[in-house]
Amino acid sequence: MGTYYRITYRDAAHRDFNLQADSILQEINQQVSTYLLESTISRFNREEKMLAVPASDRHFLENLRLSRYVADLSTQLFDPTVGPLVNYWGFGYKGRKAVLKVDSAKVDSLRRLVGLANIRQEAQGDVVLLHKAFPGVELDFGGIAQGYAIDELANFLQVKGIEDYLVDLGGEFAARNLSPKGVRWQIGINIPKEDADVHAIQTLFTLEDETLSTSGNYRNFHEVDGIKYSHTINPFSGYPERNNLLSASIFGPRCAVADGLATACMTMGFDKSQLLLEYLPEYEGYFIYDDGKGGVKTYMTRNLREKQAKRVSAHEN
Repeated sequence: MGTYYRITYRDAAHRDFNLQADSILQEINQQVSTYLLESTISRFNREEKMLAVPASDRHFLENLRLSRYVADLSTQLFDPTVGPLVNYWGFGYKGRKAVLKVDSAKVDSLRRLVGLANIRQEAQGDVVLLHKAFPGVELDFGGIAQGYAIDELANFLQVKGIEDYLVDLGGEFAARNLSPKGVRWQIGINIPKEDADVHAIQTLFTLEDETLSTSGNYRNFHEVDGIKYSHTINPFSGYPERNNLLSASIFGPRCAVADGLATACMTMGFDKSQLLLEYLPEYEGYFIYDDGKGGVKTYMTRNLREKQAKRVSAHEN
């Protein structure tokens, strides 16, 4: 997945789960990584019309199901079929390369390939048939698969009877119960500035049996002729999104959903992200945004603000 993972847990039996965790991540990669030539998703992307996916490829199928779910929640601003545009703008699996001269006709032609309506799903015995409306339709679970992997690792630990743990995969988290210090887990949110140290923290949050996913555009971008193009592509316009939201952190029970929502928020911008979270009682948001006057402001959804105040008070006592 192009990043690190770290699992901290307490186990009276002193078991070592390193090999099992590696195996889980490798199995997920074999189905959803666009960087592996023979992964399920790569085989789908190469097909012109249809791919028969074995029902046993549950990681691929569950990422697709969850992607449809988050797409519906976000009025299709989260869209895993945006891959052709991501590649065009130089942020995808075909390599990082800035676009020096934008071809608007090319962008328009690629937009035709975007949209989950271009993939029809049909169950047939022990396989699922995925039909493409056009050759060139692709999937990319980059905005959700990392969160999904965290959920799988957390589920594995719980099945093993682990009650206290923190799963960290590339700066996204699942936390349960207490840290080795006997207190709730505390996680820092990075300062969303391109020149900030990777360990520079904007604020700390206490996690209580929940997951956290953060998205931002402040490090993954191209700059051409003084214009910065972010890696977040708007599926409707076909262009890199430019709005006032610098960082979106989503808290909730499932990291895959939080991951997808954080990605969607970066496309929506601050105002629309606020509205989205108001209608999702299981998920809360912390946003860092440009106030339009050269300053940076932060915003917490109401329930998150109340929860954090109680947790900080409990931590201090």
